[in-house]
Amino acid sequence: MNKKMKLLLFKMKLSKRLYYGINYRCGRVKGYEEIKCLITFDEFLQIMKRDHFWKMYDEGKHPNIHRLGIEAPNHYKFWNCKFISAEHHKRCHSETKKNGSIIGNLIWVDEKKEEH
Repeated sequence: MNKKMKLLLFKMKLSKRLYYGINYRCGRVKGYEEIKCLITFDEFLQIMKRDHFWKMYDEGKHPNIHRLGIEAPNHYKFWNCKFISAEHHKRCHSETKKNGSIIGNLIWVDEKKEEH
């Protein structure tokens, strides 16, 4: 098996593991009892591509999936999920409001504002 095929296989396995991890959490893990995963695997792959998951992964930014908190329960849906860096994800869940706006019970930090 050549390097390109191995890389493709690795990416597909990791993608499936992340997707099934979301599905496992929903309804089973504390804090996720009422949350459902309403995205298909194909939509999940589209989100990864749209949000440049593999670029962040290659840069060591540890991408996390983030749900924009605009409804309760806040289900995983195509339009409200976004991959962001682990550092940005942590800031989104912080208690302090810094250069961002409150959406639901989360704080959304605008990365563009943080760069200046």
